[in-house]
Amino acid sequence: MADRERVQGYSHPMTLGVVVLLSQVLAKRGRWEEAVELTRRAIAGREQALAADSPHLVEN
Repeated sequence: MADRERVQGYSHPMTLGVVVLLSQVLAKRGRWEEAVELTRRAIAGREQALAADSPHLVEN
C-alpha cells in the first residue's frame, strides 16, 4: 500500500480502494480500531479528491 500511495498519491481512487479493502479485512478480523482509522483515512482522501458539492459526498 505504501508503494501505491507513493506512486499514485494519497487521494488517488485506486489507493483509496486499497485502503477501504484493508479496512474491511481488519474489521472482519476484529481489529476495529485499525479498521476505523483506515476508513476515516479513505473518507478524508475521498473528500480531498472530490469537489465539495459532489453528489458522491454526503454531509452530516
